[in-house]
Amino acid sequence: MGALRSLDLVRETRLPHQRIADDLRSQIATGSLVPGDQIPTVQALCEIHSVSRVTALKALSVLRDKGLIETVPRWGNFVKLARQVF
Repeated sequence: MGALRSLDLVRETRLPHQRIADDLRSQIATGSLVPGDQIPTVQALCEIHSVSRVTALKALSVLRDKGLIETVPRWGNFVKLARQVF
């Protein structure tokens, strides 16, 4: 039981934008979100995670910097298509 508490404590020490980015990254890794899927809007992320707009935007920036999502102006954020290696 102590190990579970330690794991919960580690999770709670992550910054809010890291928790959101990790959650979305996990959804991408498990296939819940696939290439081409739209990521929830900034407003939706704010409501789901009870965070500010700045925090939600920072989470999306983390995913964009890692090459997992792309932003299409006026359309939203989408899971990036996997690069094909030939």
